[in-house]
Amino acid sequence: MSAPVPDRSRTYHANQAVHLSDLINLKMSQHRFGTERPRFVKVREPDGPSTAGGRNARQAILLTTEDDQSPIVAGFIDIVERRAELKSFPQVKQAFETRFSTEIDLSKNEYNRMLDVLQEAFVAQEIAATVISDARRASISRPSERPTPPPRAQVVPWSALLLAFLFGFLTCWLLMRYQVLR
Repeated sequence: MSAPVPDRSRTYHANQAVHLSDLINLKMSQHRFGTERPRFVKVREPDGPSTAGGRNARQAILLTTEDDQSPIVAGFIDIVERRAELKSFPQVKQAFETRFSTEIDLSKNEYNRMLDVLQEAFVAQEIAATVISDARRASISRPSERPTPPPRAQVVPWSALLLAFLFGFLTCWLLMRYQVLR
């Protein structure tokens, strides 16, 4: 299989994200989860041609129906960090029932089967996946992670530089004078 041809209108990270979503969608297209309204996994592509240097590279992982009604957000993938976070069934169930005011149409066993199949796909793509079970953590947005800047050089005040210069000059002058008097 040859490497995908990057779209020149997209940035590097956006191309990676699009490629990954296509790959996961293809691998997961044959799997259906649930019986009432069978659902399949769909990874959303990035919104635009750029991901702001990877800061906006997170892609939603959805469990959706053929008619794309009432999608269930199951987690996200961050292609830059090569990691994914998946929601546990209680989190998904609570969010679904709150949003749609109806019981979720997916059993816990089917959801867990989806997690297993999806994690196998992530292992094949060398993406670390974790299932988040704490409902409070899912509701708190993570602060954007910025790279820490390199440590700044110490700024030496001019007065200290002048004092050091004068001390050096005086020391040299005294040494020279002492040599001359000898």
